[in-house]
Amino acid sequence: MKKYILVLLLLLLMTGCGRTAGEAAPLTPTPTQAVTAEKNIYDDYIADIEARSDAMKKSLAEDDLTQFDLNMKSKELYDLWDGALNYLWGELKNAMPADEFATLTEEQLLWIETKEQAVQAAGAPYEGGSIYALIVNDEAARITQARVYELYELLKG
Repeated sequence: MKKYILVLLLLLLMTGCGRTAGEAAPLTPTPTQAVTAEKNIYDDYIADIEARSDAMKKSLAEDDLTQFDLNMKSKELYDLWDGALNYLWGELKNAMPADEFATLTEEQLLWIETKEQAVQAAGAPYEGGSIYALIVNDEAARITQARVYELYELLKG
């Protein structure tokens, strides 16, 4: 529904609805319109990631899966959130001033180190066991999901 409204709004803006005779319609959205449209794109993107994540989590919790399948599906869940993080990271790189992005990069490097330590700690009691991959993937997905929301908030401004 949001996409439909956004498309309709953009069509109205491009066709000049509400303009006086002879007044030309802008061919590109104004900066405010572009930012609003961009935020809607990010909102839609996050909503899609959440829907896919929820489906994977439901499958992990409810489907009759072998341990191998649980491990693989948990890796898919982590990869989903990691992909979202990388996408938002690229968007932030393009949107932020270089000095602010440099500071964020330093924070991100610390975050990665902290995440890796937490993932290792979560998996340590299960090392060598068949459930190890499920545990570490679940922890990595959980931590990465939280970071995705932090980066998403930075993009929303």
